Formats: sequence, C-alpha cells, structure tokens
Amino acid sequence: MKELTEEELEEKRRKNRERVTRYRVKHGILSTGRGQTKRGERVTSEIKNGVLIHTRERDEWRPEPQTHLTKDSKLEDLLPWAMEVAEELRCNPTPAAWASALNSVLKIIEYLDKKLPPTMPDVKPRPRQVIVLSDENEETEE
Repeated sequence: MKELTEEELEEKRRKNRERVTRYRVKHGILSTGRGQTKRGERVTSEIKNGVLIHTRERDEWRPEPQTHLTKDSKLEDLLPWAMEVAEELRCNPTPAAWASALNSVLKIIEYLDKKLPPTMPDVKPRPRQVIVLSDENEETEE
C-alpha cells in the first residue's frame, strides 16, 4: 500500500468533505456548513440554485423589568425587582437562564433575610389599671 504525503492526505480530506457536503445539500440536510450557533442567535437556511445559504440573526435579549431601582431604593424594593427579573429570565428559552434566575433570586432572598430586621408581632391590647402617683387625696381625707 502506498503511503500518502501530507499534501495528498489533505487533498483527500478536502475532497471527502466536499463529497459529504454535496450529499447533505442534495438530501436537504440544512445544518450543513452552519457551524455552531451562539446564545441568542438564530440561523435561517435556504437553498437557492443548488447553493446553501445561512443567514445569522442575533437577538438582543435583555430582561427589562417594569420596576426600576434608583439610588434612593430601599432593601424592600430589591425583592420585587429580583422576582420580576427572574420571571423574565424564566421566559427566556435558554435553560441556563432559568438556573441563573433561580440562583440570583435565592441570593437576594438570603441577603434580605440577613439585612432586614425581623418583623415584630403586633402588641396585644391589655387591660390597664389606674396607678395613683400622688397622695393628695389621702392628705385631704385626714
């Protein structure tokens, strides 16, 4: 068996890749030559005149909560904001975003648990007794 040089091996690999690509395009496998997609990226594929064309569209997705935090925001405002961000992340189709949202909300809840003072129970009304502080009445009786 004849041993091939590096150039001949590379040429053989290239021809094999082209053959496989032609087969895939012929049989309608549209993922051919697309490469990996990044997070938030959509790829549409179509065949025009026997040529496979991939079009990449990038989504600029960000959570946009309706609750806005300012420099005057209190700790109590942080929890509704975090829950809203988590809900928007949960609606994102990426499962990693769900885990990220859950972790963020858990961290914020733990932080609020540590920082906020515990709520005191309401004071029960108790019957009061009258306490006399001066003895003026006793002196006048004598």
